[in-house]
Amino acid sequence: MIKYCKSCGKEYKGDWCEHCGFGKPDLEIKAFDKYKVNKPERFMTEEEKAQRAEEYKKQAKESSKNKTSAKPLQKPAKGSQWGFIILVAVVFAAIVIFMLWQNGIIFHKDKTEVITTYFNSIQTNDFEGYISTMVEPMAEDYREEAENHGLSEAEFLRQSYSDYSEGFGEGYTISLTFGNEEQMSADEISSSEEILENAYGESFNIKEAYKIATTAQYKGSITEETVNYYVYVGRIKNDWYILNIDG
Repeated sequence: MIKYCKSCGKEYKGDWCEHCGFGKPDLEIKAFDKYKVNKPERFMTEEEKAQRAEEYKKQAKESSKNKTSAKPLQKPAKGSQWGFIILVAVVFAAIVIFMLWQNGIIFHKDKTEVITTYFNSIQTNDFEGYISTMVEPMAEDYREEAENHGLSEAEFLRQSYSDYSEGFGEGYTISLTFGNEEQMSADEISSSEEILENAYGESFNIKEAYKIATTAQYKGSITEETVNYYVYVGRIKNDWYILNIDG
């Protein structure tokens, strides 16, 4: 006679289930404990069904809790790590560049370069280069003067120094050499600030200033000449400007 095992639900013919051992005297308890959760629902009482449902809920809850707590922390992708490093490096470089610029170390004419720009601009009729060596109110005066004379800026500059081209010849050149640099005293700087304020109606803070011995050699098709100057230059904000020229 075919029987169905009350533990595993499979068919068996003997006195005990040869599949799970249910009914065998020495394995009865062990077999039942091992397979009781797999007992077919059709052989369960209502109490057993409720107990199994409760057991499934408990197992699902535990499984969900373990997955959440065991979830490893995600490491940032390598690409995002490099992106962050690059961003930090760019910000740091920008800060360094700004500090160097703020202190007049980079991107600004130095105290002899501003003199070179001045004389080169006269030689080439470069109006913008010429006025870049002067404080803004003085530069603005030159712009207005060129406009009032109805001249282009380059033509205005050429006419202002026409005696150079007439004396030395068209296409003349100016070569510079620099000698002694003497730092101006606090009183001399204060006096220069006062002169600028009286001339233009605004105050200027000259951080430092120098008196630079400058030799200009003029050469042209007509003649050549060497002239010695003392050029006074001052640093205002982050740029150097010509304050005065004695020749």
